[in-house]
Amino acid sequence: MKILKWVLVLVVVSLSAAGVPRAEAVVDVTSNELQAAADIILPNADSLGTLKGYSAFHFEKKTSMIGGLSARYKAQFLADPWLDSELPEIQLLMYTYSSQDAAESAFMGLIGLNDFSNGEKTVLSTDSHALYYQSNFGGSGVDLFGTIDAEYRSLHLVEWNGNVVFQASLFRGNGEYNETNLQTFADAIAKTDSVEPILADALDNTKLAMGLLFPPSQSFWSSQSESSSLNLSDSFAIPTHGTVHLNVYVTDPSAAVGTILDSSGLSTPSDGDLYLYINSAGTLFAGIYAPNFDADCTQEAGWYRLETSSALYPYEWNAIDLHYGVGGFSVSLNGMEEASCSVSQPRSVNDLYLGDFPGDSIDESMIGTVDEVAMEYSLTELGEEWDAVLAEHLFLDLPDTDADVPIFQYLKAKGVFLGSDGMLYPDDTLNRAQMVKVVLRAFNRNGDVGTLVPFWDVPIDAWYRKYIAKAYKEEIVTGHDDGTFLPGHEINRAEFLTMLYRLDGSKRLSYEGEYSDVSEDDWYALGAAYAAAHGLYPGAELVPGEVVTRREAAHVLYALMNE
Repeated sequence: MKILKWVLVLVVVSLSAAGVPRAEAVVDVTSNELQAAADIILPNADSLGTLKGYSAFHFEKKTSMIGGLSARYKAQFLADPWLDSELPEIQLLMYTYSSQDAAESAFMGLIGLNDFSNGEKTVLSTDSHALYYQSNFGGSGVDLFGTIDAEYRSLHLVEWNGNVVFQASLFRGNGEYNETNLQTFADAIAKTDSVEPILADALDNTKLAMGLLFPPSQSFWSSQSESSSLNLSDSFAIPTHGTVHLNVYVTDPSAAVGTILDSSGLSTPSDGDLYLYINSAGTLFAGIYAPNFDADCTQEAGWYRLETSSALYPYEWNAIDLHYGVGGFSVSLNGMEEASCSVSQPRSVNDLYLGDFPGDSIDESMIGTVDEVAMEYSLTELGEEWDAVLAEHLFLDLPDTDADVPIFQYLKAKGVFLGSDGMLYPDDTLNRAQMVKVVLRAFNRNGDVGTLVPFWDVPIDAWYRKYIAKAYKEEIVTGHDDGTFLPGHEINRAEFLTMLYRLDGSKRLSYEGEYSDVSEDDWYALGAAYAAAHGLYPGAELVPGEVVTRREAAHVLYALMNE
């Protein structure tokens, strides 16, 4: 299941079957097809690695089996070329399954066999697609499939790809005893990490040939050139808050480089434009344009970008989920969330394309195949679509009957209060960092001036550092004598009004005792004078120590912005 930091309920709308944990088999190859193409699929003996003390491997035989195919290669002992038994052999074994899911299940079942707990075999390394193990004893049926009789311990690499499970094995068969041969073989396989590449190369060559022979026979869309393009918006109702699902098949990732999804191309982006891109290493880059949002990840020129740590597996379907809007921005690969960011920018209304964005100056579609495209709408805890809720309500926690809806609607349009995950929290207090951002945005004073600040409690990677840097440079904030800014502390009216007075730049005000609880000697007296001059807090008392909520700040800023 997909791992998300923010719990979402999702509904699927798809042209094909709903619910796409994984696609069907990538190559969809049958055992008959495998056996018929054996001469093409099986690697040339010259391409196999060599062991110290032995010749290059030569092809011995191939065997068709129920459900699969096997082949054997043998090397000669250089010290005794006439020796014809107990020589190193490589066996390649491949079994076809009904689907990619079935092959994966078979592979996972092998990892759980008792052979690894009773000491007969030892796992040397493993990941989601490969198992490298050692059979610790000679005998019959020493490999996991019971196909090899070995005189000595042996090494095996099992992998699954598409709907096929592969095994490459290095072993020494039974026969005439030769002590020098035995010791040479033992020395050759003593460093097991030097044998694994030999077995891996043999399997890679086999998978490459199979991938070329048996590409996906059916798909939703296939890109054979960098100019390939398909407008998804013509076929799907794409949510404003939700997830785009698709399964992607590529051969060599270095040849697949390009755009998978794009809604802006090289044109000036709109808020909420998206892209998804595969690079030469097979990892994914995803981006969303959200210049007005702040989040826990880096923004560059208005874009928040993510990169997966895992790469797409070649020659099989890879399930990709791109989530945006309520719940944040994230990209998942084969059921695991790879990268995420808290930015909750909704998707733009621009058309979303598979492959190249048409009409710009560069053709940059990925080369590969896409299938099982599906859209999921994010739902509230009550099961309502966020798209529908936010189309009818400004924020989920701000009822339409709230008298301040017009104020928050105005400020949202100005980029002052955008909310988070569809919520405003209007009566929550603001801290000092949040207020700096709000005030600068309200008066369009949030231009980039770098991130240099003298406050030791403002982290270099804090989302709010750029705002505090701007406010400090313009002498809107000064911090405290101990070198702190206290960004997380709640802000009170005295601090808020002083900030507004300094931002206004007016030096003509003087405090005339307008409030009974503010004296002329108070450090915030000019802030109180500013409030009185603009009619922000009518009444006899200012209550300068009162903490400021979003609602209160909205009233003050709305009044000033509409003077």
